[in-house]
Amino acid sequence: MAAIVQASNPRLWLEAQLKPVLPKTWKLIPYEREMDSLSAVTVMFSMKSISRFPQAPKTHRLVEYVLKVIEPRIDPDKVNDLLDKELADLLDAIDEIQNLTWETAERGLANDRANHAFEITLTFPYQKD
Repeated sequence: MAAIVQASNPRLWLEAQLKPVLPKTWKLIPYEREMDSLSAVTVMFSMKSISRFPQAPKTHRLVEYVLKVIEPRIDPDKVNDLLDKELADLLDAIDEIQNLTWETAERGLANDRANHAFEITLTFPYQKD
């Protein structure tokens, strides 16, 4: 069984894990919100689900967050150049975070706008401390 993340708040734990691995020029917002304009690659996340962790006591949960990596530029060529490299680096960094897993990074548009984005579902086992 995977080690259980013990923290007072799963969102704060995830923010603390992501902040040091993001490129310095990216902006981290630990919740999802509408953005009028973007000046940098922006990373937002929100809880997708929380469920029982089947191999653990009833106090343990599996928590899923959706992480959105949003590119401020609209030009597809520039977006592809940036996201191909930096997204791969981010996924490699996430792989190094103990207890945090991901399956797929899916391309789409952010907030019904022309901004390109990737959505990554992150999962970790959690117990409130």
